[in-house]
Amino acid sequence: MVCETDQHAQIKSLAYVFFAIWPVGMPLLYLFVLLACRDAVIEKRSTPLTRATAFLHQEYVRWYFWWEPLFVIQRLMVTGFVMMLFAAELAVLRITFGITATVLYMAMLLIFRPYIRRDLNFLAAIGSQLALAFSMLVLLYMRIFNDISARYSQEGARQIMNFDSPSQIVGVTIIFAFISLIMLAGMTSYEAVVENAKAKLNQVARRLSVVRQSLRRLSRPPIAASEQVAKANMEAASAATRAATEHAQLRPSSVPQSVSSAVGTPVAASEVTQGVSEQEKTSEGLGYGERPVGRTIV
Repeated sequence: MVCETDQHAQIKSLAYVFFAIWPVGMPLLYLFVLLACRDAVIEKRSTPLTRATAFLHQEYVRWYFWWEPLFVIQRLMVTGFVMMLFAAELAVLRITFGITATVLYMAMLLIFRPYIRRDLNFLAAIGSQLALAFSMLVLLYMRIFNDISARYSQEGARQIMNFDSPSQIVGVTIIFAFISLIMLAGMTSYEAVVENAKAKLNQVARRLSVVRQSLRRLSRPPIAASEQVAKANMEAASAATRAATEHAQLRPSSVPQSVSSAVGTPVAASEVTQGVSEQEKTSEGLGYGERPVGRTIV
């Protein structure tokens, strides 16, 4: 491929189209769909959009639902954008920019810890990003060593870089990376042990709470049988008193205004009283010893 030709111009035009689709378009698309369902994600509501975009936010804490586009941008900066920002002659600046972006992203992971699982925070921050930083550091040392060797001499490069060859740089870096991985494994194991210990302590605390409540219920003194009987008698007496009071309030306080005669004819009470008085007077005048019988009152 010869630069500055018609074929090269066509390929550049096609590259710009794909650059707009993937390095620019995909992070923006991810961010757009995540912002569209941010309320449902934060409130943990299941909607068709949250289920369709679960691969973008299900691994993160709900407040950091937007982390996946940031992760994509960081990878694009290290692999693609750095080549567009700096020319090929500025290879050292390219590598330095990549190391800086990697370290900054690693610091953000350690500060925010966006993943739900704590081990993923350590693996993503210390594991992958540290390995990437070591790889770029190896490239930086090798590039500087080769530039010094080409411009001056290999002896001068050895005196400046304290390495005899690029392979020696790679070997030393591999040793440091291996030590870092051992430290990472130790930290991850420690986190797993701590999480298991916390879970067991929570279970023990819950069981102790249940036992404490049971002992508290058992320690309450039971009510004696005589006290129960006395309480029942008091309740029965109170009920009888209330019933008598209600009955007394409902009973009429005066004599009825009409009564029934023997034949069923209603007679006024005043008439009956008057008749009885007249009979008594008659009986006294006649000298009878017995009171004449008046009307039979039913």
